[in-house]
Amino acid sequence: MAVSELCIGGVVLKDGRILLVKRGHKPARGFWSIPGGRVEPGETLEEAVKREMLEECGVDVEVGDVVCVAEVVREGKHYVIVDFMVEFKNSTYLSAGGDAVDLRWFELEDAASRSDVVDSARELCKVLLEKRNGLKCPYIKEILEKL
Repeated sequence: MAVSELCIGGVVLKDGRILLVKRGHKPARGFWSIPGGRVEPGETLEEAVKREMLEECGVDVEVGDVVCVAEVVREGKHYVIVDFMVEFKNSTYLSAGGDAVDLRWFELEDAASRSDVVDSARELCKVLLEKRNGLKCPYIKEILEKL
């Protein structure tokens, strides 16, 4: 039976590019992904996004809307990943840390087609390319409209 873990990601877009980090630990060691990680006990989603962005990219961020929700089942685990739009608060100087061994800006088209980008990040880039003018994941928009 898979163990479920709640994770978050911080999506940073700039001039048609997306910020990705290269993972230094399992799962996804050596792959590029959205900066983020597990939500710690007692932590809100927003707090987790801010913490992970500071740890992995060295920046304080303002947390915006949910962009997408993804799930990954692998290695006996079930990861539920909630990705949020984020904007840099003060500094745009980036420094890889924590689980991130490197970070880089990728063109959305490039990130959407690379085999060394995790599946969930590739799919998010495809959604962003399709919905450039409205950065809401279609599934989230449909759910919110029903409330």
